[in-house]
Amino acid sequence: MNKQLQSQILRFVLLVIIQIVILKQIPIEFGGFPLLLFLYPLFLILMPTDSPKQLLIIMGFVIGITLDMFYDSPLGVHAGAGVFTGFVRGFGLRLVGVEETKLPVPSIAALEFGKFARFAGFLLLVHIFVYYVFDVFTFVFIKEILLKTLGSFVFSFPLLLAVALITNTKR
Repeated sequence: MNKQLQSQILRFVLLVIIQIVILKQIPIEFGGFPLLLFLYPLFLILMPTDSPKQLLIIMGFVIGITLDMFYDSPLGVHAGAGVFTGFVRGFGLRLVGVEETKLPVPSIAALEFGKFARFAGFLLLVHIFVYYVFDVFTFVFIKEILLKTLGSFVFSFPLLLAVALITNTKR
């Protein structure tokens, strides 16, 4: 098993454990609504850029359905958000001006911090928004969806950046 694959498997396992054991237990409220902390999208953000889009989508589903089994949310909301995040990841890289062919892994070391933060912030925001849309499955509650998205993003984004900084590698 090559080192990159081992690193991805370890990242998957650790992010799922942290998400379920620690972050699920932290009660956060914003605007009167309960929120979730999202760290597991970091797995999709840090996947190698030569990963085929189909693999990103499949891995988004796998990490999402794994979390769906442990959360009290309707089955499939994490998986749906993960699939969508995997689907738009390439667009997110292009949005911040990164050519995927010239970059092995979109880490802080490979990008400058600002580009990485914009890329990760875009994907995290999209992921959280899609999660809450799937959670209520109607735009009748658009105000609630937007407030929850904003609240979860405000609390999750610094955490995601901190973990990305701590685990920053040059690969």
